[in-house]
Amino acid sequence: MLNIIMDIILIFIDTLEIWHYFIIALILFFIGSFIGDEDILPWIGASLFISGNLELIGLGPLIILILFPFQLILLFMYAKPMLYGPKNKSTLIAEDINSMLNKQLRISKVDANKSHNGEGTSPNGKKWNVSHINSNKLVIGDLHTCISIEGITLIIK
Repeated sequence: MLNIIMDIILIFIDTLEIWHYFIIALILFFIGSFIGDEDILPWIGASLFISGNLELIGLGPLIILILFPFQLILLFMYAKPMLYGPKNKSTLIAEDINSMLNKQLRISKVDANKSHNGEGTSPNGKKWNVSHINSNKLVIGDLHTCISIEGITLIIK
């Protein structure tokens, strides 16, 4: 029974043309973009694109079937971190307020009414509301470290 199922799968893969692989890959890319998926569908589409190229160079259906999961695993392991960067990067493209703890900011603006409040700029150029913990006067250009967060304001020392 298992041989019959395997024969059906191999015959199906053998009947696929190169453009079938490419069209299915494009459909998966489109669906992934439409629903905002960057974890699964684009990588399956990329694996299908690679499989189409394997068909183009003349590999048989059994080899394509065997290589497909390996392509997918390699894309998950290497391509995704290469595109998005390692998870422990010190400089992030997009910062959220929680990522600013223990980071340094340069004071770029001081509130005229409350000299201990102002605006600070992170190394990536993002501006943050800041307030000094001891209500010390802020000076434009000074570096301070964020020690806590209160709402949308970074508390610095």
